[in-house]
Amino acid sequence: MAFAAAAAGDGLPDPRPGVTDGPGGSAVRAVVDRYGLACQDDRGANGAAEQFCVGTSAGLTLSATFYADPALVLAASASGPDPLARDGITFISDLAGLYCRNDPARLQAVVAQVAAGGANSDVPGFVASGCDVATRVFAAPGNPVTSTVQMTAFATTGAPVAGERNARALPFADAVARPSEVSLDPVVVLESAALAIGVVVLMPFPGQLFNSTLEEHEADVRRWLRLDRLGRAAAGFGAWSASWPGIVAFTLAAALLYSLLDPTFGVDLHSLATFIGMLAGIVVVTVAFAVPAWLVHRRAGDAARIKIVPVSLLVGIACVAISRVTGFEPGYLYGLLIGLAFARELSASLEARLTAIGALLMLVTALAAWVVLGALPVGDAFLLVALRTALAALMVAGLEGVVFGLLPMRFLPGEAIYAWNRTVWAAILASGAFTFFHILVNPASGYLSDSTRTPLVTVLALFVGFGLISVGFWAWFRFRSPGKATA
Repeated sequence: MAFAAAAAGDGLPDPRPGVTDGPGGSAVRAVVDRYGLACQDDRGANGAAEQFCVGTSAGLTLSATFYADPALVLAASASGPDPLARDGITFISDLAGLYCRNDPARLQAVVAQVAAGGANSDVPGFVASGCDVATRVFAAPGNPVTSTVQMTAFATTGAPVAGERNARALPFADAVARPSEVSLDPVVVLESAALAIGVVVLMPFPGQLFNSTLEEHEADVRRWLRLDRLGRAAAGFGAWSASWPGIVAFTLAAALLYSLLDPTFGVDLHSLATFIGMLAGIVVVTVAFAVPAWLVHRRAGDAARIKIVPVSLLVGIACVAISRVTGFEPGYLYGLLIGLAFARELSASLEARLTAIGALLMLVTALAAWVVLGALPVGDAFLLVALRTALAALMVAGLEGVVFGLLPMRFLPGEAIYAWNRTVWAAILASGAFTFFHILVNPASGYLSDSTRTPLVTVLALFVGFGLISVGFWAWFRFRSPGKATA
């Protein structure tokens, strides 16, 4: 849409008493910018800094006034011929969704009622934990009749409303920020880029230190962990795990485990849809990563054999536990649970190239899934929940698979790429890390605006912990007494 220049705003009501946390002003701007509104700085009756945005196109007028940052209060309207155009309805819905992400299904129902009833709608207010949205629909006589929807949204203290989910208990797919909610503020973008560059620059040293130490003392490590004995004990299980019943059982167990990332997961139809979606997402992200290697081996007449990675279930348990303890939503989902084994070995450089292509394909697939997820409506229909969960799982597992899988550490895909071409390795990891930080960890208001940002602290703690473990692993062998027992 192309809109006219902004006019003066009328000011906003005061925020709810004691409320200091709400949607970032940049998140609101991202929505209004997407609809092409022109904005200007304004001052409310109380002297607080506000932004006023307005524009008209094809008979539809949209406007939004909100506190600059954080946007504790927002007033928006959409006006046009009755029944109101779809863009007017989605504009109100997208803005209200920034405040009421904890109960999107009810919000969507209110907006749908507006769309269906037009100027004759008697639209109820919407009060939920974390938000308070009031809507009003009225008609002005004329030819044609003009329909107007007005909406005022308040950030609240987040106290739960009876009968509703807690504000933190978002369904898995709803916890993924939509494209319209991701900040385009240059400062926030630079923060995400700086964190991504930090990962690329700082991770090789501890990774290579760990790898070299493990290679030099692998016999000691195998003896300490009783790996040979465990390998013999698992021989029978290994045969079963290579069979189709074993592969199916393992995949179902992994999908059930990762479904626990959804705080609302339980025993109901909604949870069954979540499980089915999680299963589909994990399978697709695994296939995306394996396709390049499979095509090359198939061209050479080398048949593939599916193999599972049993230790990945332990990784999954750790991912779910960390996510739930820290309250990070949508959570950590490392989806590379199944791989392909081939009779022939390719050269190290070719294997590394195929791994790099697989990682890049997984990243592109994840971003495509995110865009489609953002275009889907929110609702409780079984198939819709399953589809949205599948897309969210594909997006989360794809991004996190690139970020954590490309660490240059023994047994991870990143080791081969790093040894083959460090420039390619750095480019893919930096792209994945940037999207991971900017979309999943911090979609809206900027890391520096909140010193208690748990997801960021948790992620940084994981990387720092990886470095400390690597240094400690090296130091143990470097400084231990020569005669110290290793058994």
